Amino acid sequence: MYMSIFKEKDYWLSAGLFLLFAAYQIFAIWEYYSRQFADEAPHRVVQMIVNSVGGEFYAAVFLQILFIVFVHLLVATIAYILWNNFPSERLNKSRIYFVVYILGVILLSVLWNRILFPASLSFEASDLLLVQTQSMNVFYVLNIAYIVFFVVAFSSFVFNKVRMLRPRNKRVYVMLAAFFAVVLLIDARTNQLDATPVGGNGAPNIILIGVDSLRLDHLAYYGFKKGLTPNIDGFLEQAAVFDDTLTPIARTFPAWMSIFSGKYPVSHGARFNLYPEEEVEKSALLPAILQQLNYSTYYVTDEVRFANFTKDYGFDVLSAPKMGVLDFTFGMSLDFVYLNLLSRIKQLSALFPYTYANRAAKTIYYPNSFNDRITETINDIETAPFFMVVHHCLPHWPFFNHIDPDITETVIKKYTGTSSASSQYLNTLYLVDKQVGDLLHELKEKGALKNSIVILLSDHGESFAINNDMLIAEDDAPIPVGVGHGTFALSSVQHQVLLGMQRYKDGEAIWSAGKRKNEASLIDIMPTLVNTLSLDTKGYDGISLLPYLENESLASDFRLRFTESGLTSGSVETNNPDEAKLFKEYSKFYQITENNLVSLKPQHLNQLLKTKQRAAIKNGKGLMFRRSEQGAQWLLADYQAETVKEIDNPELFDETTKYLKAQLCEAYKIDVDFYIRVCDQS
Repeated sequence: MYMSIFKEKDYWLSAGLFLLFAAYQIFAIWEYYSRQFADEAPHRVVQMIVNSVGGEFYAAVFLQILFIVFVHLLVATIAYILWNNFPSERLNKSRIYFVVYILGVILLSVLWNRILFPASLSFEASDLLLVQTQSMNVFYVLNIAYIVFFVVAFSSFVFNKVRMLRPRNKRVYVMLAAFFAVVLLIDARTNQLDATPVGGNGAPNIILIGVDSLRLDHLAYYGFKKGLTPNIDGFLEQAAVFDDTLTPIARTFPAWMSIFSGKYPVSHGARFNLYPEEEVEKSALLPAILQQLNYSTYYVTDEVRFANFTKDYGFDVLSAPKMGVLDFTFGMSLDFVYLNLLSRIKQLSALFPYTYANRAAKTIYYPNSFNDRITETINDIETAPFFMVVHHCLPHWPFFNHIDPDITETVIKKYTGTSSASSQYLNTLYLVDKQVGDLLHELKEKGALKNSIVILLSDHGESFAINNDMLIAEDDAPIPVGVGHGTFALSSVQHQVLLGMQRYKDGEAIWSAGKRKNEASLIDIMPTLVNTLSLDTKGYDGISLLPYLENESLASDFRLRFTESGLTSGSVETNNPDEAKLFKEYSKFYQITENNLVSLKPQHLNQLLKTKQRAAIKNGKGLMFRRSEQGAQWLLADYQAETVKEIDNPELFDETTKYLKAQLCEAYKIDVDFYIRVCDQS
């Protein structure tokens, strides 16, 4: 019976139109990236993937194309069946009406894709239809017309099938319908937050909430206008906040490695993003130690391209997009109308491992999908204590994102003139704040906060080269201070990070809220947590902040802290990096490992380490060494005066500068080339 539709010419007409629709999108995506990467770099990258992954890459591409074709044929089949069951013989016999009907389905799909995914690359020109006068009214009328048509057609289809059934078969179908109704009810129940308490009365749950690329001066807690980040600000108002906290490196993977190890990158070994696993010590990391203390450990994120955190780092559960080289390939290219629309259905998330809740799929990322992923992970937690890391990457470049229709009117315009930062960045802060608020709410509903330590942090900031980001040369000579993050080791806006903590017992906050006076670093998180659990705090570069958490009036002397840069170049140091230039410049440094992860080639590490900037900071002064186009260069920053100047020899300048150089050389003496060329006076 059902096979008979394949004999119908109208069915193949429908299938042909939808396959043309799919083919056009494949061509458009290919054309877009061909324009973006109009040189040999993409071919070199693809060749590297093929050489490393081999047949698996071709198989993955073939399966994705097959899936795209299947989805479009499925939609074509459903559209044809509904048309064929609409109770109107005149309508059903008209091929012109049928073609108009199919084209209408495609048009509505395209418009819904533009509304739900405004940054989508599919049919960008359809924006012209949506901005026309009365266009939205026409759009709503079309939607109502098609909904009525589908309801009538589906009802007719069901009625005809039931009428044709024998009495015995009817009972079977009723039982099947009842079964599926029960399944749907169970699914609806499991989609709600499981309120089984996991607070416990023993060791505390430990929850790290990270927000990538967060600028402190865009939070109301630090003086920005209220309303942009109410959930983050609300937590900080009730937390112990370390007002002066630095990240040792403004890049994601090495910064989180410093959080997990309590050490500077030069000590834990991960000096860049995607550092080779064999060069990193994993056994003494926070997740592994907590596993030994019978903690269940969870890592949840919406971006995995730049940080290869696997279960080898001490995590029992990884809840994230599918990690590996194909994430780089498919995360940017699977932007198809029906795939986008179906990916909004979380029950189908397994079908979209490279795009669902994946920040790498920048044009079709939907923030609520990451909320759903977090909720599912929280629901899976059955026992205490647990350790959970949730890393939100929405504010990270590129600032493509789903846009709530109310944001532009109620949020972005409200801050016009307060900052020259991108309105898209402000939008991401608004959205990530909602994600953080939902996370805190769900943890509370789960009972996970009753006995817990919650840490809200950022791994690095973000520089837009606006006035607040600048250090001014004393002689007014221009000295570039970096754009983005990880590009200038003396940049306070790149290295100044958020660090707020709270300890809950029986649901009540224990540490008094307010700003702490002492200087801190992300390397202090590990020894602080270890100290809280009454373990040995020796062997860390960081210090325990527990005394300052328990005594808000306690202050410390000025503290020596170190920062370093990541990979830097002209193609990185811009507000809108050119992806094609990034590929061309950096692809030669990377390899694909046996487990299909992307990592730096070990043979290039020494070369890349020579390009690093290294800085020592204390008492409002910072001394940095770097190699620039002008050669070796020492820069001295005065953060209170907001100035920076080049100096010839730190040892001949003053005692403070001489001290900073000596400490910098001692801290980085393991970097042999740097130490011999810069520090060794023998």
